[in-house]
Amino acid sequence: MYWVIFIVGLVVIGVFSLAATGALGELKPDESLDSAAPYDSRQRIPTVLFGYSKARVDNVIAELEAEVASLKAKKK
Repeated sequence: MYWVIFIVGLVVIGVFSLAATGALGELKPDESLDSAAPYDSRQRIPTVLFGYSKARVDNVIAELEAEVASLKAKKK
C-alpha cells in the first residue's frame, strides 16, 4: 500500500512539474482588453497578464507628447 501512495505522489508531482515548466501547453495572450479609444484621464490603461500592454502605453505616450507640443506651440 505504501508503494501505491508513493507512486501516485510521484505522478502528481511530475504532472505539476510539467505544468509549471509549460510542457503541457501555454497560455495564449489575451487581446480582449486592447482598445484604440483616445486617452481619457479617468480611464485606466488595460493591463495584460504580467504588466501593461506596450502598444497601448505607447499610444497614450504619443498622444500626450502631441498634446504637450501643441500646448507649447500655443504658448509662444
